[in-house]
Amino acid sequence: MKIMLGDEDLISWDRLKADLKGQTNMWILVWILLLLNFFTFFAFLWGFSFGLVFIFLLLALVGIKTLKSWGNVEEILQEPPGSKEAQELMQGVKLIGEEIFEQEVQKFSKPLVDSIYQDFSRSLSWLWEEKDAFIERAEGMMLELSSIPALTVSLSEEKAKLIKNLLNNVEITSSLLNDLKNTRESSLKEMEQFLKVKLEDLKNTMLREKDIFYDYVYKLLLAQIRNQEEIESEEDFNIEEYFNVNKLGEQFALNLDKSLETRSMAFQDGIIRDMEEVSADIVGKMQNCTLQLMNSFSEIHQNLTRLLDESENEDQILLQRLNQCCIKTAKLRDQAEEVMLTLAWQDILVEKRWGEIENQLLAIREQVNQSVEEDVIEYIRNFIEEEIPSFGAEMQNQDRGVFAKALIDAELIYQLYSGNKLSEVIRDGSYPLLMFIEPVDYLVRRNIRITQEGLNRRRSIDLRNDLDKYEKLFQRVRQVLESQNMELVHYIKDLFPRSFYSYCNNPYLKQRPENLNQAAWTLFVDLIDDDYDDSGFYLAGILLIIHQIRNKYIQPFKALPRNMENEAELDHMRYCAFKAIDILLSKQNQALNRAGSA
Repeated sequence: MKIMLGDEDLISWDRLKADLKGQTNMWILVWILLLLNFFTFFAFLWGFSFGLVFIFLLLALVGIKTLKSWGNVEEILQEPPGSKEAQELMQGVKLIGEEIFEQEVQKFSKPLVDSIYQDFSRSLSWLWEEKDAFIERAEGMMLELSSIPALTVSLSEEKAKLIKNLLNNVEITSSLLNDLKNTRESSLKEMEQFLKVKLEDLKNTMLREKDIFYDYVYKLLLAQIRNQEEIESEEDFNIEEYFNVNKLGEQFALNLDKSLETRSMAFQDGIIRDMEEVSADIVGKMQNCTLQLMNSFSEIHQNLTRLLDESENEDQILLQRLNQCCIKTAKLRDQAEEVMLTLAWQDILVEKRWGEIENQLLAIREQVNQSVEEDVIEYIRNFIEEEIPSFGAEMQNQDRGVFAKALIDAELIYQLYSGNKLSEVIRDGSYPLLMFIEPVDYLVRRNIRITQEGLNRRRSIDLRNDLDKYEKLFQRVRQVLESQNMELVHYIKDLFPRSFYSYCNNPYLKQRPENLNQAAWTLFVDLIDDDYDDSGFYLAGILLIIHQIRNKYIQPFKALPRNMENEAELDHMRYCAFKAIDILLSKQNQALNRAGSA
């Protein structure tokens, strides 16, 4: 098709469309200006109207759309030479690549996932040890209560009503006990599903690696096929023989191994972080079910008490049975309350609240620093250097500025509280007490790691067989504490073996201990090979004490510390913090000296 411009100028319609490519915006502007001219002309000729505006807007939109469609002239892409042959060869490469991808991801993830699942199962088993015995006692009690109506001789209207309520409560309680038993199986299924999702997420993050490999191989194939002309005996050239797919597969597997290795710790830590939420939901369900059981036992106890009052003239056997059932039901109610409060959810809540309280402590530190002179801070700094000789070296290290500032602030706030200064800011003794945790925690995170060897040893501990060995080790911790400060021993009185067993069965441990309790038991496990070092036993003991005192002042269901109950505990916390810092700094300096002389 051609358009005549004058007598001789012929412009190809296709040429015009091609000219629009790259200059579409300019042609759209020309079209709009042209329409504006026409609009102005007709507006003067016929007068302004909305209909005229609508017509020209419609023409503008149609013209713009047409110009854009003409401007988007697609280039005819020619397949590069050899691409068809390369694509055919890539089918075989991709078959091997998919197989290798699945094998390598499974080889990497299966041991990790199995280990995490086993740890979780162990933790759940430990959590259920007392619950199984509790459920067994409760089910036996329900059977005993079901037999009471058969022993009743005289049945008044009130008695009949009480017995009906009792049997109804027995049925409800039996159903709750069954639900509680089922939570174990459902918890394991929930964890299995969670781990499957995590594995799929890992595969999805690795898909980019696979695409990069395929792209790399495809480009190599194209380059080699194009170079066939340079080979003298082209007839004898066989690209499939030249291109070793098995070697490419080995290279791909090696690349995947390296990539997966770099993701190892992040993958584990990510699972552990999410598992805490999953576990919180699981324990929350158990806690809710146990709370309902506690209420149900209370109702049964009330029914039995009233039934006992209504059965004065009944047979002595029935009275004895009712009395025994009252006592047993009251015990079950109390045990249900203990079960609910000792679930792991409590520990999770405490750590969550501690994070919120830390923000409050930081705000208090800032207010205090704005209210004191520099010479006061200098005095505190000098005092700490006298108490902890190795602290002076830390002050020279700019990398440790956070630690030094935290310790100076903690001691400053302690001194101000002791002198009854800034009471409007330091409202209670629990605040200076909790201030001493941050500097200790900072050094612990820098100096204590849970090694792979330590993790393996922890998993292999069986307290049923190794209890005596670790009991003697913990007795050594007590003895060292007694020799240093008798007033501190009572803080760790009931920690072993329960707290240690909880640590051994905790599936959420990371390389860096998340709190001082984990750090203390990590040290404790390592002391089995280093039982001559009293400072190690002392450090493990005082870290446990600091953690115990901290937890005493954290309210699980409220983001405020408890009020100070015993002023002596503030001094105990300060004493333990100074001793822990002194030992940690000494060990840190010893390690640096050994590294320097090596």
